Amino acid sequence: MRLIIPEYQPNFPSEDISEHNAEIIQISLDLQERFATHDSLKPQSYLYAFGHGEIDSMIRGNQEYIDQQIAASEGVALYETVASIVRPVHDEAVHNNRLLVLETAASLVSHIRRSYFNTTFDARDEFAEKMPRTKHLIAAKAVEFLGRDTDYAITGAALAWKLETETLSAA
Repeated sequence: MRLIIPEYQPNFPSEDISEHNAEIIQISLDLQERFATHDSLKPQSYLYAFGHGEIDSMIRGNQEYIDQQIAASEGVALYETVASIVRPVHDEAVHNNRLLVLETAASLVSHIRRSYFNTTFDARDEFAEKMPRTKHLIAAKAVEFLGRDTDYAITGAALAWKLETETLSAA
């Protein structure tokens, strides 16, 4: 039996996951593991803890139906899980500049709140263009885990990706 493990991708989320990692995660990530991996992230990544809560709040305020809200939140969780698998640690600049990172993230959240629908559409388009393998993986896992509403899962993932990439580039 051969053990297949994901490759470390230090440039994620600036670059898409590799084909190798997409295949491994597609095959190996089940719902129970997604919950365990994602739940273990919150104490380790203050950016994810802050970002997921803020994105969930925005989604609840802008999406009428609970199924849409659940799917979008699952998209955020899937994105954070994939990120933690291929790049388990942010670089030292993130860890050493916690206040700056959170201030930057809060400013971006404020901007997203003011122009939620435009930002959401732009983030989805950019995510699809720059992260096609990640988008495809999240859509496939959303179908597997939720059975539907993949568009909302992609929306949640795209917002999480936008928040992370813009925060990290500013930190």
